[in-house]
Parts: sequence; structure tokens; C-alpha cells
Amino acid sequence: MQLTAILLQILLALAFLYFGTQILLRKMEASFVHFGLPAFFNTLTGSVEIIGVFGLIIGIWFPIMAIYSGIWLGITMICGALAHLVLGRDPISKAFLSLFLLVLCAVVVLLNLSLL
Repeated sequence: MQLTAILLQILLALAFLYFGTQILLRKMEASFVHFGLPAFFNTLTGSVEIIGVFGLIIGIWFPIMAIYSGIWLGITMICGALAHLVLGRDPISKAFLSLFLLVLCAVVVLLNLSLL
């Protein structure tokens, strides 16, 4: 169980590091414009994801941090999915990645809860 949690945390950390960096570099700015969100949401969202990355990595040694980070990033993915579905009025396929990452975040939380 612990190895599964660690591998999943590393995988999620890499994914959120990539996406958070892309958002901070404004390479996903068109999505935020499509949602009608102000420009500072790029910085906010990217920073939230990068903070979550640090929590996932620290959570390898301190499971409580993985739990908090999983919840933190999971809430971020709920917001991302809602942005697609409500603000952008996009088809659910556009929200799939956010929803998939949400499920993985939930698994990280559950796996680490079992380690406490």
C-alpha cells in the first residue's frame, strides 16, 4: 500500500508540476480567457498546483501532508472541472482530465489515511 501511495504521489506531482508550470508561463491562458476569468487566475491556479506538488513530495515521508495536498489539489480539480462545465459550457470531455486527476487525488488521500 505504501509503495502504491508513493508511486501515485510521484506521478501526480509530475503531472501537477507540468500543468502548474504551463499555467504560470501563460501557455494555457486561452482557457482562462474562454472561462471569462481575469488574468491573475493564471498565477493563482499555477501557484496552487505548485504548492500541491511540494505537499505531495513531502507527503512521501509525512503522510498527513499527502492527505492535505490530495484534498488541496482535489478541490482545485473540482474547480477546474466546474470551470469547463459551467463557465466555459464545454462538453464533459473537456473536463475529463480534471475529473481523472480528482479521482487520483482521492486515491492518494485514502491510501495515506490507511497509513496513519
